[in-house]
Amino acid sequence: MKFKEMEAHASLAKCYLKLKNIEQSELHLNDYHRMAKEAKAQNSVADSSYYLAKLFEEKGEKEKAIGFYQSYF
Repeated sequence: MKFKEMEAHASLAKCYLKLKNIEQSELHLNDYHRMAKEAKAQNSVADSSYYLAKLFEEKGEKEKAIGFYQSYF
């Protein structure tokens, strides 16, 4: 059940990011990232890191973006 919830957060976050709704996207990405780390789902941790990097890049927070890109790779 937790995996489905994690997937839902991921989907919502990606949709909000495409719509440029940064605030809502960040909320769902943080939940997605936290749940992926708790589940030790490495592919999902990498995916959430990538989208968090894109989000922080969009917000102009380059240092945070770089940190998440490094985590992604």
